[in-house]
Amino acid sequence: VFPRWVEEKKIVPVFRWGTEPENDAEFTNYVQNELGASIPPHLFDVIELSDAQKALFNVTETINDKMNRLFIMHPDTPEDLYRIWVDAFKATAADPEFLAAAKLLGREVGYAGPDEMKTILAQGTEALKDPVLREGFISLAGVK
Repeated sequence: VFPRWVEEKKIVPVFRWGTEPENDAEFTNYVQNELGASIPPHLFDVIELSDAQKALFNVTETINDKMNRLFIMHPDTPEDLYRIWVDAFKATAADPEFLAAAKLLGREVGYAGPDEMKTILAQGTEALKDPVLREGFISLAGVK
């Protein structure tokens, strides 16, 4: 995108996905004030998708956008050590000073705990049982 397109308000967003605009002041401000546009409809309101396709899109978006800083522990990790790590990550992601520092660096901070991650991965696994969706996902991933 050329910066002058933003300055000249030539960019018109046609759809969005992810966080709802009322929960994302930065996005809302950018679209309305920087682009001079209206908040676009959600992607799922623009094209008709099955629940399986929506689940696959959501898990793909999550993997690409949210899970890029995934932390994995060995299954044999002692429960007390596991709990220390989970609690520390959760506390860090909610710490106001940490969030302020991350914002200065232009970094988005979010936290999804083990249960949320299991749910997201289960949804993606279920969606991939559909052979058409599976083939599409493999194609998008560039796997030959």
